[in-house]
Amino acid sequence: QTQMRRALRDLGQGFLSGSTDSMVGMAGGFAADMIGYGDMRDLYQEGSQLALGQAYDEVVLGMAAVGLAVTAATVGSFGGTAPARGGLTALKTAKKAGRLSKPLVTTLSATVREVVDEDAVKGAVRAARRLDLDGTKLAAVAAVRRGAVTKLRGVADDAATLFARTGSRGTLQALSIAENADDVRRTSRLATAFGPKTRAALKLLGRGAIVLGTTFAALLSWIWAGIAWAFAAVLLARRIGVAIGHSIYSRWNGPHKG
Repeated sequence: QTQMRRALRDLGQGFLSGSTDSMVGMAGGFAADMIGYGDMRDLYQEGSQLALGQAYDEVVLGMAAVGLAVTAATVGSFGGTAPARGGLTALKTAKKAGRLSKPLVTTLSATVREVVDEDAVKGAVRAARRLDLDGTKLAAVAAVRRGAVTKLRGVADDAATLFARTGSRGTLQALSIAENADDVRRTSRLATAFGPKTRAALKLLGRGAIVLGTTFAALLSWIWAGIAWAFAAVLLARRIGVAIGHSIYSRWNGPHKG
């Protein structure tokens, strides 16, 4: 019962606020973004700050705007450049949870400034204020520069891979030490090779695991193979030792029995 209540609480928190670091909570955030509510909420909150000339979160605003654009009825006009929807949510959630590394925040902020027309975002904010989801989506489409949206595609795809292979904790762990889009890509490749075990590699080596990337994955495979071979060799040596010991014992005690 306690676990069920906690899961329901995390699900609701993820859906309503998008601020969470649990697997269930991120599932709630993903569901909210898929129907447009989560992105509209975040675009309104951050866009209102922008409109007032106050400090706002560029990354959250950008991910919300692009997310609304690619889930709009005109999503087809973005073609194959549409980033992975789940990846956008993962990046946005990690930023809201304070789990993106500072260098990665700087990188994503610069990318968002290229992708999103801040002046056009104000139109989406007005539609969101009226709770006009369709109008907000259409305004978001106008606010996203289609030629630049490909810059987000790679990192969003890689973030989606991280979430699929390592879960919410693994994703947040990886994004907290990745410093740029290349790091996120290397970590996603590591996650593809090792799945949930990626968390242990990142905990053990930190950025070293990211820098080594697939080389580390191959090295780790060789290490495990070496351990398995050594274990098999020990078992074989033990069997041989027992056989030799038994033979010596039999010969030593044989004459006395006669």
